[in-house]
Amino acid sequence: MSKTRSITFETYDSFECTLSNIAVLLGNAGWSFKNADGKVNVYDINGDDEWSVFDGSYEEFLVSELNGRLIEIYHHDGQTAEICVGGEHTFAIFLASYIKMTDTTDGHVDLNWYYENLVENFNRETCLIMCVKFEEHY
Repeated sequence: MSKTRSITFETYDSFECTLSNIAVLLGNAGWSFKNADGKVNVYDINGDDEWSVFDGSYEEFLVSELNGRLIEIYHHDGQTAEICVGGEHTFAIFLASYIKMTDTTDGHVDLNWYYENLVENFNRETCLIMCVKFEEHY
């Protein structure tokens, strides 16, 4: 059975969830929108159920409106995940179960990985996290 973990971030009104702002947060945590070829992969949930390369420059990507679409993100150690911008102050990251997280002895997720690798790097003066929601999907 495949398991995906997601983490949804809600930010205070002072932070606008644009792709360029999120790119800075991802960079702080060692993630990037660009794959090894320097391209951005986008999945249109309401489209043809296929990943496609963003048709434009990286600068055009950062100012585009991609709300409701999955965007593949890449970690410097080779891991991949998906991110979805859900609105003006919300974005979610979907992590496959192989991401370096461990379960506690009682079967719960060890949330330290999320805090050490995402929340601490995102929660800066420019982006104060108001709410973090964790979910597991089977």
